Amino acid sequence: MKLVDAARAFPGVSGAEIDTDDRMLIEATKLVSAPELRSWLREHAPASPIPAALRITYPSGATEGYVFRAPSTPNELAVASIWASVLGLAEVGVEDQFLDVGGDSLSAVEIASRINSEMGASVDGSMLFVHATVAEIAHELDSSS
Repeated sequence: MKLVDAARAFPGVSGAEIDTDDRMLIEATKLVSAPELRSWLREHAPASPIPAALRITYPSGATEGYVFRAPSTPNELAVASIWASVLGLAEVGVEDQFLDVGGDSLSAVEIASRINSEMGASVDGSMLFVHATVAEIAHELDSSS
């Protein structure tokens, strides 16, 4: 499936195109989570490169920009991998908000447990509500080392 066709098939999306600046422009009929849309596109158009920048336009005329930033440090890579695994996502960016990508109190406990066991850290689930991005958690882990 082509990337724009896959985007149009996402719930709440009525239109999609890629502009000359390699941004994906999305027309939405309801609130759309950019990280969930990126995950959907990875699953439904796996051969297509997904632009890092998305611009979502809503019927009210409001727009929302989103730029995906991939994990790059060892702690960012490890934390993002754990989040993706627990939350059932293909990828998680370092600036994605925990609640925006489907996190809840139960997944917070599981993620904290996995960070502790796989990374030798000592965190609890509440950390994901205080430090709500992969980048913030990785920074806290770097600081406590």
